[in-house]
Amino acid sequence: MENIEKAQRKISEAILQRSDILSLQGLGLTKECLANLLPGIVKIRGLKTLYLVNNRLTALPDEIGDLTGLKLLDLENNELGALSEGIGKLTQLEALYLCKNQLPALPKEVLGLTRLRYLGLSENQLTALPTEIGNLTRLRYLWLSQNQLAVLPTEIGKLNGLRKLNLEANQLTNLPEALRELPNRQVALNLNNNPFTPETITWLQAIFNQYNLSANWAA
Repeated sequence: MENIEKAQRKISEAILQRSDILSLQGLGLTKECLANLLPGIVKIRGLKTLYLVNNRLTALPDEIGDLTGLKLLDLENNELGALSEGIGKLTQLEALYLCKNQLPALPKEVLGLTRLRYLGLSENQLTALPTEIGNLTRLRYLWLSQNQLAVLPTEIGKLNGLRKLNLEANQLTNLPEALRELPNRQVALNLNNNPFTPETITWLQAIFNQYNLSANWAA
């Protein structure tokens, strides 16, 4: 393990020493343990896309907030239980993928990223969503499947730009009436494998007949 860490430090130093590396706009580093490389990666200030999938990451350095030009950050399939405050500085982000981590709540750092169009949070440990989710009005795709959500805030109705909302395999028995505020356009809504009451299913059928939206759920 010591030899691996030394090798990672050398790679990190090499990243900093190469001007062509520092001018990269996209970087993908997957299926490795990159904890010791991150200090070098966050020096690549011109990055627009950063893929850190499948890296067993348990934390991110605050310096990730220095990558202010990032538009896409993919952190899927790691071991993150929280995000660093630096994430909140990535105000140009349009896509943030956090699926398959260990997040118990939607990190507050995400709620100010108002340019987000794609937000992936499936397969975490979410039990609720904050009311501030309504601030992310540019969202087009929101993945929340395979969490432990039992209730949704009414503010979700403010996300009237959504094209896809995946709520499959949660603990929802009811849905907020704010869903009536969804515009009359095609929205893919996946509600499978939730323990909805019969009254909720009847209510849903009426809504989706009215708006001609696509939906599926377990009856």
